[in-house]
Amino acid sequence: MKRLLLATALLTPLVHAAITGTVINGTTGKPQAGVSINLVQPGQQGMQQLGSTTSAGDGTFSFEASPAGPNPVLFQSTYQTVAYSTLLQEKQPRTGVQILVYDSSAKRDAIAVDRHGILFEPSDKQLTVREFVFLNNGGKTSYADAVNGTYRFFVPIEAEKVNVSITPPNSMPVVRPAEKTADAKIRKISFPIRPGQTQIEIEYGVPLTDPLMFTGEILHKDGETRLIVPRGLALEGEGLERFAPEPRTQSPIYGVKPGAFTVKIVGKTAPPEAEDPDSKSPDTTAHRPRVYDRYWWIMGLGLAIMTLALFVMAIRPSPDSKPAKKK
Repeated sequence: MKRLLLATALLTPLVHAAITGTVINGTTGKPQAGVSINLVQPGQQGMQQLGSTTSAGDGTFSFEASPAGPNPVLFQSTYQTVAYSTLLQEKQPRTGVQILVYDSSAKRDAIAVDRHGILFEPSDKQLTVREFVFLNNGGKTSYADAVNGTYRFFVPIEAEKVNVSITPPNSMPVVRPAEKTADAKIRKISFPIRPGQTQIEIEYGVPLTDPLMFTGEILHKDGETRLIVPRGLALEGEGLERFAPEPRTQSPIYGVKPGAFTVKIVGKTAPPEAEDPDSKSPDTTAHRPRVYDRYWWIMGLGLAIMTLALFVMAIRPSPDSKPAKKK
């Protein structure tokens, strides 16, 4: 009899435990009813829909579908037209999950730019401009303004294909359009800014000029702005403050005040430092899952992280170095 029971147990499909949790309104601190939630999981075929539900009167929710394999799952919830993403790693508990949402407001009172960096990368074909913005929301509501946009920035009229990637607090990057405004040189982002720090990356290319010049404008009055160029290059222009270079890459760093500015890029990009042959790893061939083909922004995430790390280290001068005004 015991052998029969054991054989039956082995042949019976495993019943996966449901995913359960509660939606909490971070503005009120109470459970939130009526929030629509989609459960998705990344895989070889892209984002797989596992189920959808709506939080109950007490804010609770559950999914009977169980994720396949060790991959994490993503909760995509919507409250007051604002979308929220909550990532659940494979080792995290599947019960007692907490999804955080906020009331939305069109008031910008608690929004401030913390840091802003502009990286110039000239090549044989164009000048690539990358901007990194750290936007803080110190309030308890999500800032949403579809009419005026939640962040506005300058883009030269001759700019080619403006790309915008936004990383909300404790979430994954999402791609959003750079919407046009009545001013041809001003673009806006209508993405809601939830409480915490949101990172915005803007990238575009402009034609090369001789000499190599760039004219831009910093629209926000708060935060610090730094201009960065690769090692071997330098910037010339009025109102620039030169700081000590980034220690690891020796990339020159400059401070610039809000408003319009024009810089001249001079010099020649220095070749990469010689690689230690003993540290070189064997050649390997990597096969990417097809999810990367559908979500192209992930392709450049590695480069963005490295550039972002450079900006984070470079944005503030070291305590031992004092800025010197360029004459």
